Amino acid sequence: MKVLAFDLGASSGRGMIVTCGEEGILCEEIYRFRNEPVRLFGHLYWDFPGLCREIENGLIRCADLGHRDIAAIGVDTWGVDYGLLDREGDLLGGVYHYRDGRTEGISEEIERRIGLKELFLRSGIQNIWFNTSCQLCAANLRKPALLALADRLLMIPDLIVRHLTGVAANEYTAAATTQLYVPTDFDTKRKALSRANAAEKGLK
Repeated sequence: MKVLAFDLGASSGRGMIVTCGEEGILCEEIYRFRNEPVRLFGHLYWDFPGLCREIENGLIRCADLGHRDIAAIGVDTWGVDYGLLDREGDLLGGVYHYRDGRTEGISEEIERRIGLKELFLRSGIQNIWFNTSCQLCAANLRKPALLALADRLLMIPDLIVRHLTGVAANEYTAAATTQLYVPTDFDTKRKALSRANAAEKGLK
């Protein structure tokens, strides 16, 4: 079996052909590209259109090399960052970089609304100022009108898959990085999202 895997990090990405056979698992890098954030109007964003273009270039490179027997394509990226889609499936605004400054001081608001200890105990995710929970809380405080337009939230790898396939779904391991997913209790997850005013409808 042969699969095409895209592995994206904070500074670069690559496309890998992974072949599973009698000789074991063989990996071949066929494409590499840079991942550089952009600063606009005082905020830091990922160049999401550029990333999608590079993924498409990787697909073309795969075909040019004669790999036409690909069984599956996978996309893996860093966690915590996301995009918001409206009811028509359109992307709402830019995709913020986790190091954007809009979450400065937001941990105090999380503490007031939920409690950082409680959030950690429920999610198992370390409390860090750039967590998805902090980003969504900041969005709710500073851009509530934009958040109100959102029909769903997709993590970066799922946002790329949405671009490639038209399918909008959150994959478990990506969703687990958000600090909003409670693996043992769906009702607890719902409560945590609601109390954070963090768009419960997002993680469908």
